[in-house]
Amino acid sequence: MTLKAKKSLPLKDIALSLKAIEEVALKCKKCGKCQPECPVFRETGYENLTARSKLSLISSIDKKLGILPSKVGKSLSICLLCGRCKSVCTQGIDTSALFLHARLLLDEFNKKSIFKKMIIFIFMKLPFKSGKKYKSPEIQTFSSFTNPLQPKNKKIIFFSGCLFDKFFPDKTEKAKKILKSAGFDVDVINGKCCGLPHLTSGNKDAFLKSTSSLANKISSLNADIIVSGCPTCTMTLKQLWPKFFDENFDFIKNLTVLDFHQLLAKTQIKTDKISNNKNITWHNPCHFKSIGIKNEPEKLLHELLGYNFIKSSDICCGFGGSFSIDHPLISHSMGKKKLDNMREDKSSILATGCPACIMQLKKSSGFKIEVLHTIDIMYEALIKE
Repeated sequence: MTLKAKKSLPLKDIALSLKAIEEVALKCKKCGKCQPECPVFRETGYENLTARSKLSLISSIDKKLGILPSKVGKSLSICLLCGRCKSVCTQGIDTSALFLHARLLLDEFNKKSIFKKMIIFIFMKLPFKSGKKYKSPEIQTFSSFTNPLQPKNKKIIFFSGCLFDKFFPDKTEKAKKILKSAGFDVDVINGKCCGLPHLTSGNKDAFLKSTSSLANKISSLNADIIVSGCPTCTMTLKQLWPKFFDENFDFIKNLTVLDFHQLLAKTQIKTDKISNNKNITWHNPCHFKSIGIKNEPEKLLHELLGYNFIKSSDICCGFGGSFSIDHPLISHSMGKKKLDNMREDKSSILATGCPACIMQLKKSSGFKIEVLHTIDIMYEALIKE
C-alpha cells in the first residue's frame, strides 16, 4: 500500500476547519481544573499560558485572524503538549490535538497572500453552521491484545524513533534482544520519524512526508503489534495519527500500538527471582498518563527485578521537544527542579521510560549524572551474553 500526502488546504477548507476548532474550544467551561495540572503554569504562574486561556483565545479566533495571527500562534507554541490538561478536562476536550490542529491551520493561513487571507477572514465571519466539523475520533482501544503470554504467533515492530536513532542506538539493540528473549518475532524500524516534531512546528508538508514514509514501512511488514521505547512516539501513533489522516491510514487503527512497558508488563517473563537492596528513583514521563501507563514500570522494576521502587514527585522535567528550544529558560528551570527532587535519595539509580526525559535530566545536571531507561535496567538484569 502506498500512502500519499495531501496537498495544502484550499481557502474554504482552512476557513471551515478554523471555524470547527473554534466551536470545540467554546465547549470549555473555564472551570480551571487544568490550571494546577499545567507544568508551564506551575513554573511561571501566568494564567494566560493555561489550557483554558488558550481555548478562550481559539474560541474567538475569527476576531483575531485579521490583526493578530502571530499572537494566537505564539500562545499556542508555549505549550509542552504533555496532555495533563486533557486528562482532567470535564468536557473531554482533546487539547493537545486541538492545539496542534490550530498550529497547522495558522501555518496554512500565514502562507496565503494578503488577498487570500482577507477572503478567509470574511468567510469566517459569515453566520453559517454547515460544513466540516472538527471531530475527535474514538481512540483505539486494544481489548484484542489479551493474551501476549504465548507470543510465538505475535509479530512485533519495534519503532526506534528519532531520539533512539540519534542519541541512544544501543537502547534499540537492547530492546530487540529483550523482546526476542520473551519469544517475539521482531522487526526494527529505524531512520523514520513519527512526525510530531513537524506537527508541533506547524509544518504540515514535512509532517505528511515523514509520516507517509513511516506508514508505508509499517504496512509493508504485516505486524500484529508496534511497540516503542518513546512514549511520545507511542502517543503520536496511537492518538494523533487517527486524527490527522484520512481513511487511507485506517490500517493503523487495526494495529496494536503499545509502549515498551505496556507490552512487557503483560508478557510472562520466566526468570529466577532477583533480590537486591538497590533503590530506583523513578521519573514518570508526562505522556505515560495520556497513553494509559500506571503501574507497569513498578511491576517490571520492583515485582520482576526486585528493586526498591521510589516514585519522584509528579512534575514535568520540562523538555517538551521543541519547547526546550523555543523556551529554554522555562525548560531549564523545570529540569533543575525535577532533578533536585529526584536527588533526594543519593543512593538511587535515576530512571525513566522516555529518551527525551533522559536528555533533559542529564542536561539539567550538566551531564554529570547517569539516567537509565527501563530498557537498560532490564537488559542488564535479564540478558546473559
